Amino acid sequence: MNYYLKELWEKINSSDVSERERAQSEWSKNDKLYQEYFEHVVKEKLSKKFLSALQNNHFLHDKKIKTIDFYTRNGTVELRLCVVLGNGRRFNIRFHDISECSVHYYEEMGEKGDLFCSYLEIYSFEDGSFLINMLCGFSLEIELKAKRIFCEYDKEKKRIRESGGIKVEVTPIP
Repeated sequence: MNYYLKELWEKINSSDVSERERAQSEWSKNDKLYQEYFEHVVKEKLSKKFLSALQNNHFLHDKKIKTIDFYTRNGTVELRLCVVLGNGRRFNIRFHDISECSVHYYEEMGEKGDLFCSYLEIYSFEDGSFLINMLCGFSLEIELKAKRIFCEYDKEKKRIRESGGIKVEVTPIP
């Protein structure tokens, strides 16, 4: 993370009022800088569907992360992040052709192990790839570089399809 720094966020939540105010001031400056960068560099390179999903869901701020799955497909590493939105609907983000990935774990995630996306930074490169940094509470930071990003809303309910008089349950494949 270059703008939404974990250390700064911790200070914003400090019991020391003067430390909290200094941190809030610096946070506001960093937020403005990142928003300018995002608007002028990143925004136009993201798919309209992914951009719309981010903007409509506060850039995933305080959204619960249901699952993080790594898998390989056609010799490349991919990651699927399933996020639960405020209305309970699931949203999947797929990062394709990952060339770098790191996970920094700082402390226990809480009694239930719930993980929430706190802040997200996305950077773009001239080769068309993206660097994604995600701060998840005070405990976890995820950084990955991917060539493509796709997204989709999960169909939460199973569909029942009639097939020759037999009811078949169809569950969307993640």
